[in-house]
Amino acid sequence: MGSVAAALRQRGFKVSGSDENVHPPMSIFLEQHGIKLHQGNNSEATAPQEAG
Repeated sequence: MGSVAAALRQRGFKVSGSDENVHPPMSIFLEQHGIKLHQGNNSEATAPQEAG
């Protein structure tokens, strides 16, 4: 999912998400692509967003 998130982010979509356990190297990869990470189950992190 991280690669898909990064590809969407590079195309201008706002991307965020949550996971119980996000560890390097994936956490570093996502942060380098400007993707905000939320630890734990957070429904706000997965709410639909407008593309922008």
